[in-house]
Amino acid sequence: MALFKKASVFILLFILGLFLNKQYHKYEPIFTYHSSLWADRSGYYVYLPAVFVYDLDVNQMPDSIEYRVGYGFWRENGKIFTKYPIGVSYFEAPFYAYATTLDKINKDAINEGFSFRQHESVLWSGLFWGLVGVFILYELLRCYARKGIALFACASIVLGTNLLYYMLLESGMSHVYSFLLFTTLLLLIKKWKDSSYQSFKYVIGLAICLGLIIAVRQINVIFAGILLLAFETNSFAELKERTLASFKPKVIAAMVLIPFVILLPQIGFYYYLFGKPYMYSYKNEGFDNWANPQIKELLFAPLNGLFSYNPVLLIPAIAMGAMVVVKAPNRWAYIIVLLLVMYSYASWYCWYLGCGYGSRGFTDFMAIFALLLTWALVKIDNWKSVSSIFYLLIVLMVFINLRLIWNYDFCYFGKGFWDWEYYRSLLNL
Repeated sequence: MALFKKASVFILLFILGLFLNKQYHKYEPIFTYHSSLWADRSGYYVYLPAVFVYDLDVNQMPDSIEYRVGYGFWRENGKIFTKYPIGVSYFEAPFYAYATTLDKINKDAINEGFSFRQHESVLWSGLFWGLVGVFILYELLRCYARKGIALFACASIVLGTNLLYYMLLESGMSHVYSFLLFTTLLLLIKKWKDSSYQSFKYVIGLAICLGLIIAVRQINVIFAGILLLAFETNSFAELKERTLASFKPKVIAAMVLIPFVILLPQIGFYYYLFGKPYMYSYKNEGFDNWANPQIKELLFAPLNGLFSYNPVLLIPAIAMGAMVVVKAPNRWAYIIVLLLVMYSYASWYCWYLGCGYGSRGFTDFMAIFALLLTWALVKIDNWKSVSSIFYLLIVLMVFINLRLIWNYDFCYFGKGFWDWEYYRSLLNL
């Protein structure tokens, strides 16, 4: 019965998401910057038509298709080049197959590989896997709070942050998939520890998660490694226990071999492009601001600032400081990961990551923000007068995010980094 209820809620939310997406995009044709296959989004996706339609032969590709999808990939030396990792296409593949089948049934060969239905499949994929991540997030939060608090925290993070934006509107980006994977990783770590590190099925799950995390966004392996070591280890004795469990031969074998198998298609594609198993594909792009990280801008600027567009995340940020004061469990795992994420993106040559909404690099780690928010809600739960105000404040912050998302046009069009007048126009105040 519980499974049926969850499935019913999932289907209803999926249908609602498709409806909202249709309403937002109903006047937008494909092959524009609003479409689901444009720029970065087409770069993640192109693996599917490149392999299954064009047989990696650029001569079979439609004329000027790279121009029509915003140069998310390009042709060079007779090959199809994309700098983006392969992992997103793994998740998109079932929906791509469904859309392609419908095209064949309807004998629709227009823009083969980039048809209207194949554009739609990217939206279906992001929404579906994003909702899977949300349901897993709820299960994770239930490990730390009662149903009401877990549900409210989960809804606040979904509706109050750019996670909703990337689930509904820019589904072709990698962030929804990384959110799903990190949320699953945290839940599996928790369950592995609760089994006293005896259940090998959680090791298999962790290895699959790790491989997919690397396949989707390679830099995230650093943060995954920290969480594998530090999440739910709150003393030296627990850290030692985790380390000993992790270095058992069968655990090492699983954590190496399974990610290797998952990454084989990426290795093969690198061989196709460069003749070697790995090559840094983001050439001329790097951490140019490492000595002068743009932290203030990353967090607060009207140009994609984290807290400017995700005000509800101010509460988890404050909670993180409170956790240090009271020496709460998991505080160092959260702090180390989020500070490293902040420094990494503040150091990137383009700290605002081009067109996007609200410091999208943090979207991958919304499960950590949700855990911090849940901790804060649990702590104030018994202070009825304070908790009511607290909940109302969160609802207001959620409303601000929803207002911004509805008026946002896929990119920041203000004058400079700090155009608060442009930001005010998005709120329509």
